[in-house]
Amino acid sequence: MKYLLITIMLLLAGCCSTMEETAGVITVTSIPTNATILLNGIERGHTPAVVHINRDETQNFLLKHAGYNDTKYIVKQVLSPYFFGNILIWGILGMIFDGLTGKATVIAKKKIHVDMKPNKKEK
Repeated sequence: MKYLLITIMLLLAGCCSTMEETAGVITVTSIPTNATILLNGIERGHTPAVVHINRDETQNFLLKHAGYNDTKYIVKQVLSPYFFGNILIWGILGMIFDGLTGKATVIAKKKIHVDMKPNKKEK
């Protein structure tokens, strides 16, 4: 019975599910430093910073700094390379499992660096 349960768990687990985490981190830097970081409209600190994100969704960053134009940056998710490991190891069941659990994708960027442009209206 013990081995049957282990076998079932292995068959249901996809490759991405065992290799990827749900949360992710992105390092955000800017010139000038100390820009306010807004993630999906919520303030998350000032540059330079490490920002924790949910990797299953597109992330909308906005950097603000007095005297500079606001800068938008979008981080999208991409298909995980581990997803294709399902073909070799788990087959269609692993692909379905990873797709249903949201672990078939990862964040496209691990670092964001923004050179902010001076606001010509404020001098």
